[in-house]
Amino acid sequence: MTKSFPIAFDRRARRGVELFNGGEYWESHEAWEDVWREGNETERLFYQGLIQVAAGFVKVQKAWHAPAVSNLTKGLTKLEEVEEGEAPIELGAFVEEVRSVLQKLQGEGEAALRQGRWSWWPQIRFREKE
Repeated sequence: MTKSFPIAFDRRARRGVELFNGGEYWESHEAWEDVWREGNETERLFYQGLIQVAAGFVKVQKAWHAPAVSNLTKGLTKLEEVEEGEAPIELGAFVEEVRSVLQKLQGEGEAALRQGRWSWWPQIRFREKE
């Protein structure tokens, strides 16, 4: 685990979640870019992980198997370094969903992508206020 700082989650970050959950992965990537650049160490790790996961799903949409696997793997590696309590989203659940997608991609995914029948799209959920 890295040194932990609170993660700010402003309207741009929330917009990125809306876009991601709507399947607009490139646009979510773009929404998180400025937030990532402005962040503290933990925020940069968190947002870079989200950006790389979103980039992975852009590649899934384009049926580019190897780049999708690469981007999802890089994003997961970063998100796994962020402590669950620091993230404003249900990070553990999201990581598990993305990990499941990655495993499916590594198994039967290339054929499914080529045939245009990919249907595994994770969602980002916000943590409930305590």
